[in-house]
Amino acid sequence: MTNPLLDISSLPRFNDISPNHVVPAIEAMISNHRQQLNILLDDNTNPNFTSLVVPIEIMEQSFPVLYHRYALREGSGGAGCHRGGFGLEYEVELRHAEARASFVMDHGRYGPQGVRGGKDGAVNTVTVWRNGEASVPPHLSKQQDIPLQSGDRVVVATPGGGGYGDPLTRDPDAVKMDVMLERYTHDQAKEWFGVIITTDGEVDITATREQRKQAATH
Repeated sequence: MTNPLLDISSLPRFNDISPNHVVPAIEAMISNHRQQLNILLDDNTNPNFTSLVVPIEIMEQSFPVLYHRYALREGSGGAGCHRGGFGLEYEVELRHAEARASFVMDHGRYGPQGVRGGKDGAVNTVTVWRNGEASVPPHLSKQQDIPLQSGDRVVVATPGGGGYGDPLTRDPDAVKMDVMLERYTHDQAKEWFGVIITTDGEVDITATREQRKQAATH
């Protein structure tokens, strides 16, 4: 019988999983990843932007799609002494013809977990617009073969990374930089990191110290 932990053809068969499956599954995955690493190491092709991420312009020239948005997902990184990385937000429209959309993503219900006091990252969200009506996949971030017609759109927001360490110990200047770059809002800086940013974009040291003191007692 196939190890249920290695069967990715559908949702996990939890009733079939036993402790004896764990070690063989891990060993098989390690072996597979080693093979993939060796393939990459043997590839002498110099990486470039095109080989890593296909530019939107190329996608729009090659396929009947239009990207309405492709951007960093502000606020998605979990708060922490070292905050989590940010996810992406993108919205793509099918311009003509027919297509099918499939999603095999994780963290639709719970975001990537924070560690040692860090907060969880944002969850994955998927919204499909068909005939002007929005729908969310039953499994939130997983569904296969959704039929699309001309004018239909798909909106995806990928998860943010979990934070590491107490957010109240993050360098206020690092929080200030994230606010300046619009990665977090002023309110998020105050609520999540205990940092008060003034209207002229500077850290209010006294107010920040008091805010963090109050937050630490709750």
